[in-house]
Amino acid sequence: MNSVQSTESVDAAMMSSKRIVVTGLGVWSPCGKNVAEFAEVLRKGETGIREHHGLIPGKSIWAGLVENYDPTEYFTIDELERFDRTAQMGYMASRQAVEDAGLNCDECPDRIALTLGTSHGGRSQLDDFVMSGSDASKNEFPRKLLVTAAHYQQTAAVASKLRVHGPTATLSNACSSSGAAIAYGVELLISGKCDYAIAGGADGFSRLTFSGFSALGAMSDGACAPFSEPVGLSLGDGAAFVVLETLEQAQRRGAKIYAELWGYGLSWDAYHITAPEPSGEGMNRAIRMAVERSGINRHRIDYVNVHGTGTRSNDLAETVGLQRFFDGSPPPVSATKSQTGHMLGASSSVGLISCILGMKNGWLPPTSNFTVPRAGCELDVVPNKSRPQDWSCFMAQSAAFAGANAVLIGGLVANDRQPATIADDEIVITGVGIVSPLGCGYDAFASAIHDEHCGIAPITEFDVSECGCKVAGMVRDFQPRKLMPTISLRRVDRVAAYATIAASLALQHGKRWPLQNRADTTGLVVGICRGAATSYEKYLASVVGCKWEKASAVYFPNLVMSSVGGQVSASLGLKGITSSLVGGTAAGLQALIHGWELFRRNPAQESVVVLAADELAPFYYSLFDRAGRLAPNQEGQSTGFRPYCADSSGMVLGEGAAAFVLERAGKVRERGGKILATLRGSGLTSDAAPYGEAEPTGKWLGHAASTALKEAKFEPHEIDAVYGSGQGRPSYDSREREAIQSVFGMRVDCRSINHLTGVAEATSSLFQVAAALAGYGVGKASDIEPRTRRRVAVSASGDDGANAFVVMETGE
Repeated sequence: MNSVQSTESVDAAMMSSKRIVVTGLGVWSPCGKNVAEFAEVLRKGETGIREHHGLIPGKSIWAGLVENYDPTEYFTIDELERFDRTAQMGYMASRQAVEDAGLNCDECPDRIALTLGTSHGGRSQLDDFVMSGSDASKNEFPRKLLVTAAHYQQTAAVASKLRVHGPTATLSNACSSSGAAIAYGVELLISGKCDYAIAGGADGFSRLTFSGFSALGAMSDGACAPFSEPVGLSLGDGAAFVVLETLEQAQRRGAKIYAELWGYGLSWDAYHITAPEPSGEGMNRAIRMAVERSGINRHRIDYVNVHGTGTRSNDLAETVGLQRFFDGSPPPVSATKSQTGHMLGASSSVGLISCILGMKNGWLPPTSNFTVPRAGCELDVVPNKSRPQDWSCFMAQSAAFAGANAVLIGGLVANDRQPATIADDEIVITGVGIVSPLGCGYDAFASAIHDEHCGIAPITEFDVSECGCKVAGMVRDFQPRKLMPTISLRRVDRVAAYATIAASLALQHGKRWPLQNRADTTGLVVGICRGAATSYEKYLASVVGCKWEKASAVYFPNLVMSSVGGQVSASLGLKGITSSLVGGTAAGLQALIHGWELFRRNPAQESVVVLAADELAPFYYSLFDRAGRLAPNQEGQSTGFRPYCADSSGMVLGEGAAAFVLERAGKVRERGGKILATLRGSGLTSDAAPYGEAEPTGKWLGHAASTALKEAKFEPHEIDAVYGSGQGRPSYDSREREAIQSVFGMRVDCRSINHLTGVAEATSSLFQVAAALAGYGVGKASDIEPRTRRRVAVSASGDDGANAFVVMETGE
């Protein structure tokens, strides 16, 4: 490998003129288990989709699966037990990309980022659960279902194998996940948070996923034929990754450059959880954002790699949208899914690599399995074999369940292109919305925490008679029509209802509701952990006994993590920047940083809502209890739950949602708005410990804190308070405390309100942000001047070793 040095610093980071290039490619797919194999199959127009027998008893299915390899050549037995198929394939493809880029992760581990997109995460663990009798009392399943199956654990596993200690993030925008992951990689590079970004996606085949699509009537009877016959999709599995870095750095180190990424666009349809917006306008908003950032005329685009699933509604919406955008004369297009099958979270990144390979080798990628044009889909789809052509600019687009769109535009490195000049604006918080065990609304929440009111109480909402812990921080007396009378929440699951009300309360608090003509320029970034837990439980119940044919079409769409954001965006009409970040107990704070980075260099966006949401459901609650993570009860009270106390005996879980409105400081002052806090600095790191677990000393959490302080240009002694994520688990709490004190010394200790709310996995860290804004620990609510300036920090870390740290200044 070439020697790689860390060359960029955080202080020199805020350069919006940075140009981003692709210097490494990796593919693990049904059409080849390396880039050379994949390129040859792509060029010939062959397909990796074939008929498979035995995956589901009594049924043959058409799918593109990665076959004929021995995983023990790449993983130890312990790793194979702990890493889902998704994580395994993610590592195979990302390792190829790293090697192709000549990147040595050991030389600058804290300056390398990993952003992984996955739609269904470790779903094969749920397959195993169903095929083993759906008995959660078996000893192996608490870990399998809580840890190995978790979306964010796929990223943690890959980070541990690659030894990546920089920012890590798991993006789950359903089928546009890796497009969002690549967009985030671009922003991490531009902001100076890393020197290299390993970005892409992975998803393994799952019987549960196949059965859900089948229940929706979306599957093809043969190999899928986008824009042709037969109608329907074919599933695929695999992974695809790229290595991104700045053009200046790539040229300096003599790296081979495959392409330059000129711009990206992300948008919500705000239409329907499963059907695309039929006019294609949702996708076109993402295209316009990408074109604007690229600084090009739309007619410069030579080729479009379309989402092209093969379903009637998707293909028609894409055709209509492209015809409208290109004034009836779109360039040639093709659908890589006709060769690989639908690789779900990896589909955006494999589409991008298809573009790059065709452009570099002088041919247009084909659409395989094409027979006759489908009515309404009149496009030049490059049927069945590649077309020789020299070209220099591509667009790759992806759509997804919940209406999440992603578009990437790039091409050959060109000096005649004029990228858009983008100011790096100061970002502030102007609105807060809370749904919590302590009450709903920011004022009620602030008053409750200052009065030390505890929202933890015995659980009456579901049966916990077999559980050792019988208390939780539940949201009780939740009356959405009373809180926001104009919003309808019919057919919205509970976690999405919490999220929707929190988001609307935040917009109202920030004087941004109703949206009126701001819908297109108001984005939504969601932090999530378990997603729609009740829907998961009901979907699993529908296939008990391996009755795959009974899979519920009602609950299946809610299994994608972006369903929460999709329901919020549709209910409130939010159509701007889209992303769903999945994590553990750091997810909310990770999402805040993610939304901040996406927003501040997209000037067409007026604001973005960042939220996190959790719901407690019986199935997951019982898994936590069986895993021994919860504090035991004594006479109906969880007396063992004491965050940051050495004799604490475990967690108490909570639920709810927290939302924040982010705006540009200058614009807020122009309209006479109130600034609650200014975001000053952030840090993201990964422990990259073996098996994707947390490193016990808190070294890398401390590094995240130091990075945030450096970006904020504050000294440790200038921070008035640090709000942490104490869980009442001594190993977790001591690690966090040690990390904080390593940076701030003994003068600062962690404050937390988890003892009042319980630990809501994704949301807890945003509850801490709200507590910091309210001045928790400073005095009673009546004594706190809302505009008092304080420099505060919030810390969060997950069991996967993903660390986040934010420094902000409260008040004007």
